[in-house]
Amino acid sequence: MTHDKVGEQVAARIRELREDRGLSVRELARRAGLRPESVSRSERRVTEITITALAKLCVGLEVDLPTFFEFARAAPEPGVQSVELRRGLKLLSRLTPQERRRAVGGLEVLFEAVPEYRMVTDDIPLPRVADTTLSYGVPEKPSRRLKKRRRR
Repeated sequence: MTHDKVGEQVAARIRELREDRGLSVRELARRAGLRPESVSRSERRVTEITITALAKLCVGLEVDLPTFFEFARAAPEPGVQSVELRRGLKLLSRLTPQERRRAVGGLEVLFEAVPEYRMVTDDIPLPRVADTTLSYGVPEKPSRRLKKRRRR
């Protein structure tokens, strides 16, 4: 990835996250402790953003730096991501890390509880519900319904 390409992606990511959260440039600047002109110039790539200013913007956007740079991960194989998956990932990116862990934990419980979903995900290694108890906020003991289905 070239330097120009990274700069374009960082600028686009700032705008994308700001618009996803329904923030104006002025409101984001206020939350981040920056001048609105600075945020606007960074989004339009008139000036290169410093890492310090980017960290402040991440605070204003309520996103951590690793999440901000998710665009830099290797691209998935063509056709792997469906529209629904991209939509789900976009929704998850709006959550705090703790909310994200809980949402993923809820999905894991759903996949354990519903036989139709279990068939679709048989080839995907998912942690057992009990293994995710503390990190995802899932109740320590599965419900009786889950216990009965596991025995079958």
